[in-house]
Formats: sequence, C-alpha cells, structure tokens
Amino acid sequence: MKYVPIKYHRRCYTDFYVGKESDEIRETRPEDDPRTTLVTRKNQKDLSGEEKNLFMSVIDELVQSGQYNIHVNHHPVMSHRMHGLMSGFIGYERFLYWHRVFLLKLEGMMRAIDQRVFIPYWNWVDDREFPEWLKDFTPTGLTDLDGDMLPVTRNPGANGITLPTRLRVDEILSLPDWSSFVRQLEDGPHNRVHRWVGGRMNDIFYSPADPVFWLHHAEVDRIWHIWQLAHSGLGTTITGADAVLDPWAESTTELEVIATLGYSYQEETL
Repeated sequence: MKYVPIKYHRRCYTDFYVGKESDEIRETRPEDDPRTTLVTRKNQKDLSGEEKNLFMSVIDELVQSGQYNIHVNHHPVMSHRMHGLMSGFIGYERFLYWHRVFLLKLEGMMRAIDQRVFIPYWNWVDDREFPEWLKDFTPTGLTDLDGDMLPVTRNPGANGITLPTRLRVDEILSLPDWSSFVRQLEDGPHNRVHRWVGGRMNDIFYSPADPVFWLHHAEVDRIWHIWQLAHSGLGTTITGADAVLDPWAESTTELEVIATLGYSYQEETL
C-alpha cells in the first residue's frame, strides 16, 4: 500500500541549503542548551496527565509564535528528497535520516521552552486506536507555502485501511540489509499509518501540521533504532551533497547513533 498524497496544485519550490556545523560550535554550546541534556522519549500511553498537557501547551506556544508553522513548511519542499515515493533511490536513502533530524529540530525548539518536554512515540502495533488525549488537539491558524489555511482534520480507520501488525513489523526488523529495511518500512507501516489516520496526515506535503505526525515518526524512528541495535554499522552509503540533510547542516553520518544525539527510547524492543 502506498501513502497517497492529497492532490494539490502548487508552485514548485527548489531552494535548499547546505552547510555544516563545526565541532567547535558544538563544543561551545551552553550547558543549558536542550541538545546537551539526554531525554527519554516515552510511550504515549504511559504519559502522565502533566506530561500530556505539557506537550500540547508547548506545541501551542510554538504555533502562536509562528515557529511551528515555519518548521512544518520544510516538509512540502520535496527538493529535500526525503521520501522514496517522490524521489526514488535517494529519497529512500535519506528518509529515516531526514525525519530523524526533523524531529530533533522540533524537540529542540520545544525543550528551549521547557526542558521537561519530549516527543513521545505512538506504538501503533499495540495501541490500535488513535491516542485519546490528542483527539481534540488540532492546532489552528497554520498556513501552507502559498499562504492558504491548513486545517487539521482526521478520519481514523474510515478508509478501510488497518494499522500495521506486529507480524509485519517483525518481518521488516528481520531484514538483514539496509536498503530492503528502509524501503519496506517507508512503503509499508509508515505510509499505512498516514493513510489510516486520514485527513491532514494523508497529505504527503503538510502532514506535520497534525501533532500526531511527530508521535508516528518517533515510532518509525524507534523501529529504526531497534533495527540498528541488531545491525550495527549498517546504514546508507550516500556521500557528498546527497548526505547533507538540507535545509539543515547535519549529514547522515552524524545521525547514526541516537545516544550521541541526546535522546533514548523508553523501550528498545517492539
């Protein structure tokens, strides 16, 4: 099954930026920089009421400041080549890396507001309903790159799609080579959850407008981390400009090990 985008007629944006943050800059980060503090991303079903409210209030603050909208609007710029569906081989190779840094950038903005906050993950293999606490959380006032409104709508399970099964994810985790793993993870469970949620999440361009996007992609990232634990040293072999995760400075080689990126997961098994 493919993650089918909502059809839009839009301008083609091709600008992207490359660059690299030096080791010297990293070493001079202040001690209270959110990226210097290890955070544990928890299963959304285990969050306390306070943690749920904190996540939503911080997202609301980013929406009000405009930072959330700016970040969401990186995603429709397909010149970043972060989806196999849109960019073929390079898109598959960059998919997990690009979205890993996409989450990290949002989490950094969130933790600059309150260091207690983190992006939780939605383990849709076990929790097969839309997270109850997010059902009424639909940010308003967001706009796309053309300035048109981006309403956040959902229609979970209404299109006949079912959520990925444990058997299917276990099969993907057992794949021994990187290319097969990433292709089957993106085209399978990743796309299927987008379609199952429906509404804005089924829009390949602007799905990050829906806050559940971040919980879904944290789970995709967690599955990649689980695969990495069993397949040490395996990953993309792209180099040069292809490996730079524009519009940010990070490259794929910097995104391999989550412990070096300042976070971990509550659970390291499916």
